[in-house]
Amino acid sequence: MRFFKKRRPPAVDQDMLTAEIMYRMRGMFLDSQLQDAFALSVIAGASYVSDEVAEKEQQDSDKRFSKIEYLMPLIVAQCYQVAKATTELQRTKMGEEAHEAPEEYWDYYFSRSHQIAIASVTGAICQLVDIGLLSLGPIVPRSVQK
Repeated sequence: MRFFKKRRPPAVDQDMLTAEIMYRMRGMFLDSQLQDAFALSVIAGASYVSDEVAEKEQQDSDKRFSKIEYLMPLIVAQCYQVAKATTELQRTKMGEEAHEAPEEYWDYYFSRSHQIAIASVTGAICQLVDIGLLSLGPIVPRSVQK
């Protein structure tokens, strides 16, 4: 005797699933605030969209970003620390070869690492909030929290 009925997983409409994945991919690039977000999303595998759809998706992204905009100073500061640490780690791993590289190389390496980290974190947080997997509440100072 079975106590529980075996349930079949719900049928998945592949076209709807693909459309949602493409929308989320483009949205993540738009939310990251990178230039040429649509071109980057196409390179990453998303489909092209018309100008009308692109405009609508940009408006959707602006709304998503406005929900997390107040977090940007924290995101930028933490990504700065990560970029600085990874740059120094790379220098250490290279050993003597690191001294041969001009300082401009390391400045560029740090700058790109910082930009990529900010874009990745920003895009991910926007998407997580939009999907409902992350909720942002009011800012409560630690002194008030118990």
